[in-house]
Amino acid sequence: MKHHGIAFLVALTFIFAGCSNDTPADTGVEGQQWTAATHSAGFDVRDSSSVVVYKDRLWLIGGNNGDFAGDVWSSSDGAVWTRATSAAAFPGRYGETALVFKNMMWVICGQQNINLNADVWSSSDGVTWNSATTNAPFALRSYHTSVVFKGLMWVICGLSRTATVLDDVWSSADGINWNKATDTAVGGLYGHSSVVFHNRMWIIGGESSPTNQFNIVSSSADGITWDFVTYAAFAPRAFHSSVVFDGKIWVIGGDSGGLPRSDVWCSSDGIAWTEVTPAANFETRETQSSVVLNDKMWVISGAGAHRMNDCWYSP
Repeated sequence: MKHHGIAFLVALTFIFAGCSNDTPADTGVEGQQWTAATHSAGFDVRDSSSVVVYKDRLWLIGGNNGDFAGDVWSSSDGAVWTRATSAAAFPGRYGETALVFKNMMWVICGQQNINLNADVWSSSDGVTWNSATTNAPFALRSYHTSVVFKGLMWVICGLSRTATVLDDVWSSADGINWNKATDTAVGGLYGHSSVVFHNRMWIIGGESSPTNQFNIVSSSADGITWDFVTYAAFAPRAFHSSVVFDGKIWVIGGDSGGLPRSDVWCSSDGIAWTEVTPAANFETRETQSSVVLNDKMWVISGAGAHRMNDCWYSP
């Protein structure tokens, strides 16, 4: 699904052979079988929101619900959702990133109306949000990625207001002051995913245009030098989701060639990838969010033939 002229892809694919441990029969193989916590969460249907795990709860922030959502919701089980606020202090947005850093939730950049943002916000409760900066030194952007690595928050690539594909990487210890690591990371991407794994940051998939998607995996130990690990991990895709779970990187769904997917892949080294399932039992989708909570991988919301507000977990 394309929104406001920007292609959105969330791809997370899982492979079984050589990637999963034995699990009880009623839960199935990790990443292969998925259970719906709810088909209709308390929040309305949306895609391109961000989800974090904070204080043992799932937190969903913003997203594209046909408008620019500025609400915040939380859940301890993925089934029952409670609204923390209907209008956070930051302007409504989608395509932002969120992470947990120094015992607070953070929201970074994203798209608002016809504008993009270079702002950074934090909250300790999901209700009250404080502005760290409304004008970070990096370019306005959306569909970037963010991770916490070596005691810093990182912002990686993305799409600028002028539809320029960004290739820069920035870091911050406080959300206020940002330092540029490089202007030339991997050639420019948006709609990619990023994780921290084996003491390195990873960039997975993404696209430089809706017709130029990648199945490249890269990693870096410092944010400055990025090494291409493989050029053919799985089918090229963007706007997928990725998590680290059970000693492996997992990739779920996303847009591949203009079609949403529900495949699941995993890798123990980032080089060799195994397909756990070509079609998970949740609906094909892109621009969903994925996290790990209570020893389960989660897939939350997204868009395929329509926007969704369902929540699934495995194993």
